[in-house]
Amino acid sequence: MNSGYGIEQIYLEHADLPHYYTFLPGYDHGLSAEDIPSKNTTLNHLSNIYLCWGERVHRNLKIFTKKKPYICGAPFVI
Repeated sequence: MNSGYGIEQIYLEHADLPHYYTFLPGYDHGLSAEDIPSKNTTLNHLSNIYLCWGERVHRNLKIFTKKKPYICGAPFVI
């Protein structure tokens, strides 16, 4: 799976999934001072899955949206 960022490829490799597996979650693009990063884009993203870097965004998404947030940390550590 190729994207503009390549982050999906990092997760697919980490999970031992084939590169053509469709995986298009919403995800943090870095640390954010906002309660929900890029709120409009995040809420309108076609995926219900959202990968968070930390607990604050995870908690806010869980409380205020119907997204299924998961804390993954910064993907570049993987």
